[in-house]
Amino acid sequence: MKPIGQHETGGAPPFGKFERKLAARYLGARKVLAFLCITLAIFAMITIMSIMNGFRETMIELTLGSDGHMYVATVSPDPTAAQISGLQDRLSQIPGVENAFLFVQGDTFIQASERTAPARVTGVTLQDLQAIKL
Repeated sequence: MKPIGQHETGGAPPFGKFERKLAARYLGARKVLAFLCITLAIFAMITIMSIMNGFRETMIELTLGSDGHMYVATVSPDPTAAQISGLQDRLSQIPGVENAFLFVQGDTFIQASERTAPARVTGVTLQDLQAIKL
């Protein structure tokens, strides 16, 4: 004679009375509504990410196009003009480097119409500015 609730194969039947009762308890009306809300939120997130992925190349171009990809500084706090020129020449000869130039940056404040705001000023020579490919 076989035990109660077991098939001839030896295991309990799938989705027995206990499993259905447990599922009904945790998938009540409020739980289903919460589950559907989470599903809709995930669907919206995936849709938005898919749309934004189409603009990825444009966003990267705009972001990286407005700022340098790499900045190099000297160890010396007061480098000579020859050291800077030599560093610039060495960087320009690295394969893949399109442009290497010297610039100076300083923080300041700007005042206009009785309003003051912090600003960063970047100085570049005219020749280096004209050599930048936009």
